[in-house]
Amino acid sequence: MALESLLDGVDDVLWSQRESFNRAVPVDTELFKSTLTQLRSAVENMNGGTINGAIDALLQMALPHDVNNTVQNILKNIMLVEFDEAIAQIDALLTR
Repeated sequence: MALESLLDGVDDVLWSQRESFNRAVPVDTELFKSTLTQLRSAVENMNGGTINGAIDALLQMALPHDVNNTVQNILKNIMLVEFDEAIAQIDALLTR
């Protein structure tokens, strides 16, 4: 039940991405890394509300194309319950 709720929340955030793209804010590297760290912790602890909040914040950032693609892959892995892969991708972005 909690997993279903988590996936529904992630799905809602992804659908709102189109609207978020139009009001994207310039990327702040420290904020980006802080948000990724928050997302990583939330994924490890399966905290759906924090995952949704971090995803929403990431989707509002004006990220470079390659970083945005990686973020999209992280979100897909979270939706597919591939948490280990999502964490590995988050770690790769954090070490850039």
